Amino acid sequence: MSLLKMIDEIDALITNSTKPAAIKPKLYALRERAQALDGELSATKAKYDQLEARHNKAVADLKKQIAALKEAQSPPGVASVPHGDLTEDEVKILQLLSQRPGSGSGLISHLLQISRTKAELLTDKLASDGYVHDLIFLGQPKEYELEQKGRKYLVRHGLS
Repeated sequence: MSLLKMIDEIDALITNSTKPAAIKPKLYALRERAQALDGELSATKAKYDQLEARHNKAVADLKKQIAALKEAQSPPGVASVPHGDLTEDEVKILQLLSQRPGSGSGLISHLLQISRTKAELLTDKLASDGYVHDLIFLGQPKEYELEQKGRKYLVRHGLS
């Protein structure tokens, strides 16, 4: 029998002026049922707390994994402002080539999220200024490596 039905029966007994002796067994049954439900509620709350803790840990772990994946996909050691006579993108290219020598303009444009044309123009300018040199292989796109001037530039500005 549900708690509400039991309460309704007790209320009817009281309303009909039934003697307390008739009401007591119903109240005891109601109390036992309420205690059982209270125990079930406590157990359910404990399970909920455990599940919530596991959920929070899983969410935190996923956030860490997402951050690690984003970091792994971002370009290495990006400078935030221009240094000396080079632009921010030129500095980024020098930093990238210090960590990935032999990179071509396609990879540079992808990692730095700039157009391939811009990457080619910037690497060619860096080559003409003596910061990098290009490697040309027959039938292959140009690849670039740092020159001594490029390495010195990074060290001098604390970017390596």
